[in-house]
Amino acid sequence: MNTVLALWKRGLKAFFRNKAGLIFSILIPFFFIYVFGAIFKNDFIENPVAYMLSGVIIVNVFESALTISSSTVDDMVSGFMKEVLVSPVKRVSVAAGQILTAATVSTLQGLLILVIGMFIGIKFTTWLTPVYVVLSMISVGLVFSGVGLFLSTIIKSGQTFQIVKTAIVLPLTFISGAYIPLSILPSGLKYVAYFNPMT
Repeated sequence: MNTVLALWKRGLKAFFRNKAGLIFSILIPFFFIYVFGAIFKNDFIENPVAYMLSGVIIVNVFESALTISSSTVDDMVSGFMKEVLVSPVKRVSVAAGQILTAATVSTLQGLLILVIGMFIGIKFTTWLTPVYVVLSMISVGLVFSGVGLFLSTIIKSGQTFQIVKTAIVLPLTFISGAYIPLSILPSGLKYVAYFNPMT
């Protein structure tokens, strides 16, 4: 358990020290909200800002979880991971620490966007809705940080990981209903979207 906590603290410190990464991780989702909200205004969606915010929050958690998991690749290149793996520590603990870090950071990013979103258009119908939203963020963060960790241990190259991540992120997000409503997708893509875990 100490190993998991040590890796978790290390990952959180690295994230909060990266001020530029933190700022852009919040600004980019609102850029998407502005662009897509303007496109769909008064045409397909009654409240485009609220619709886009809800999708962008989960997509941000999803992308962040995958991206932060790529730090494992950097740890391998720098030799840090080799030192951890040769120590008398269970590999499951190392994996759990990496997954917990990525899931925590991605969920915190989602929560930041959610809090800002409450000032610009998100309204909850019941008090249970924010609880479900947070549980969804935690679930998405855990699942996709695990996927990111799995990919980073196979790929072992930062550049290749970014290419693979983009190849996974773009189709899953654009065919999930987060940015574009499923009702306006071609019928073939609608069926694909129903099998998309991000939908």
